[in-house]
Amino acid sequence: MNVLKINVDVAVCKSSNTIGTEALAIRNGLKLGTALMCPKVHIESDAEAIVRRCSDDQDPPADIAVVIHDCLVLKKSFTSLWF
Repeated sequence: MNVLKINVDVAVCKSSNTIGTEALAIRNGLKLGTALMCPKVHIESDAEAIVRRCSDDQDPPADIAVVIHDCLVLKKSFTSLWF
């Protein structure tokens, strides 16, 4: 089974938006998967809130809505994608 596994983890200072930074990291991982033309991708992240938003139809918080929307669009590029 040929699967691209991408582990995303972010370390930020206290004043940074951790949720937004994790969302950007996941989006970049999905972009990498599409750029490498991998049909099967496994994204590994400890950002449970972001993973949940990328996996269902819940409305994301306004500050990360655009990034989550991008992730949902990128998800369609893969035959298999799991978190």
